[in-house]
Amino acid sequence: PKQVDTLRKLWPVPTSLYTEPEWNPSRDTLFVDTTGLLAYLYAYAHVAWIGGGFGRGIHNILEAVVYGKPVFFGPKYHEFPEAEELIKLKVAESCQYPVGFSNAVKSFVKNKHRLQIISEKAKSYLNSKPNTPKIVVEVLKEKPWMKALYYRS
Repeated sequence: PKQVDTLRKLWPVPTSLYTEPEWNPSRDTLFVDTTGLLAYLYAYAHVAWIGGGFGRGIHNILEAVVYGKPVFFGPKYHEFPEAEELIKLKVAESCQYPVGFSNAVKSFVKNKHRLQIISEKAKSYLNSKPNTPKIVVEVLKEKPWMKALYYRS
């Protein structure tokens, strides 16, 4: 909770929390502060902050990459080969501090073309992996209505 509060204070635009009784529709950023929904909410995001990376490691970055989203996480990701690979492709970025993520989001807001290029790179990355169908099925099997949100190039 304290980390979310810090990030919200640094955020360049007004935000909402998922657990707030009412969301303000004029706010473009939603912080999800509950469990069990995140893998599915990535479909609606422009960019994704992946939990972890400040302690032992990062959470599953492929849940966001399946939807072609650029991913960001803390500096402790080196035991995760997919993180290393996605950083080289510029689909992922490690941020030491919340302000780094805030600055990255600002750059995407200003450059939609960059977001599209990264989305294409993310999908190409998954398509190049032999276990891509398994990854996609794991994310989509519980929510079949989301199949339309993922497409192969």
